[in-house]
Amino acid sequence: MGGLYEKHTNYFVIAESVAFAKKKDIESPEYQKNKMHIDGIEELNVIEGYGIKLVKDNLKNDMVIYNYNDVKNIMIEQNN
Repeated sequence: MGGLYEKHTNYFVIAESVAFAKKKDIESPEYQKNKMHIDGIEELNVIEGYGIKLVKDNLKNDMVIYNYNDVKNIMIEQNN
């Protein structure tokens, strides 16, 4: 067989508690349709010294997903 592989997908969930985040996830149609399971949950409150504050807004979803080739071609800026 040459190995056993597992594909992972990460989701961000906005919730008042870890228990509520788990509940929202396992009740989602995609979770149930694909018979998924949860390997772990990470609670994010601070990233690199910056606190996270979520504010409800009526903005459109302007999320961008960069694929493998996109990321490969991003030039890293040099700090002098």
